[in-house]
Amino acid sequence: MDKPIILISVGRQNQSAAWNEMQQVRTGCSLDYVQAVLQAGGAPVLLPRMDDADAIRAAATVAHGVLFTGGGDLVSLNYGEEPHPKSKWTDQTRDEMEMNLAGTAAELGLPILGVCRGMQLLNVASGGSLFQDIPSQIAEHIQHYSDGLAPIASHTVEIEPDSLIASVLGETTVRVNTYHHQSVKDVGAGLKVSGRALDGVAEALEATDGRRLLAVQWHPEEMADTNEQCQSIFTWLVNEARRYQEQAAAKLQPPAPVIPKSIPELPKTSVDESGAVARIAQAIISDAIRQHASEVHLDSIKGGVRVSYAIDGTLRETMTVPKHVQTELFDRLRFMAALDITERSEMQEGMIQT
Repeated sequence: MDKPIILISVGRQNQSAAWNEMQQVRTGCSLDYVQAVLQAGGAPVLLPRMDDADAIRAAATVAHGVLFTGGGDLVSLNYGEEPHPKSKWTDQTRDEMEMNLAGTAAELGLPILGVCRGMQLLNVASGGSLFQDIPSQIAEHIQHYSDGLAPIASHTVEIEPDSLIASVLGETTVRVNTYHHQSVKDVGAGLKVSGRALDGVAEALEATDGRRLLAVQWHPEEMADTNEQCQSIFTWLVNEARRYQEQAAAKLQPPAPVIPKSIPELPKTSVDESGAVARIAQAIISDAIRQHASEVHLDSIKGGVRVSYAIDGTLRETMTVPKHVQTELFDRLRFMAALDITERSEMQEGMIQT
């Protein structure tokens, strides 16, 4: 089976420019996200910042999992608050795109992973709210925005023992790297906090309503190439996406034709002295099996009987046989399909289940 497709939602990036040059606007994310998904066995595909709802849904329907990446603050009006003076780098178009994607992913049952802003987005999309600035709104807070010269695990997170994130990480106390000044305040519907920093700030979310959803406030992608715990978060997403892929593929498989191992002999009729009807019926059944048809339809037309197969809900004509053998052909097909000839109905006259 092909690698599961992981849709990575990304934001707007304004490029620096000289005073006399036009500023370029791009969309993308850190390659660390891409590499972490690849390392877990997934096929990463970027979903660029856009406002086309139909395009967003089309992308989601071919994906097997969704990753919401980090970035700027959410527009506070999305959760009913006026903006804090420290709010920065907001982008309403990205907010709307990702809330749309979160709803579509939940509807489709896609596995979902949120990282940093992604965790905050998933909370707001579920009706929750945010602390807009930890330093000014949470007393006795620790440092949540690391100024390290390289990605380092700079503070501790306590994990709920029986939580999903505990099973993924294999521990209930972890050290994490962190770059955020906002955090979950009121928890959204169908979610629960499963990990907190020592100052009480929410650091992990997961679903209580059946969604395959996990979100962390730190940045595991930055250290996934050298840290097994960080990589395990992306491995969880890809493994869940593979399960989703397998389940979706199973639903698309055509039903197996039900054909008896041995076909009893029918009494020959005056019309079928040479066995022509039996040979025609055998050819029809064999062709139906080859095409994975679920039904065989017989329709009277001028000069004969049209034989059609139902394949994926669509009738496809395959042959026309002489009309004078219609009764014998119908009985032969019913007999070969193990149907009770004595229970013939008007509906069954036109359709034989294979």
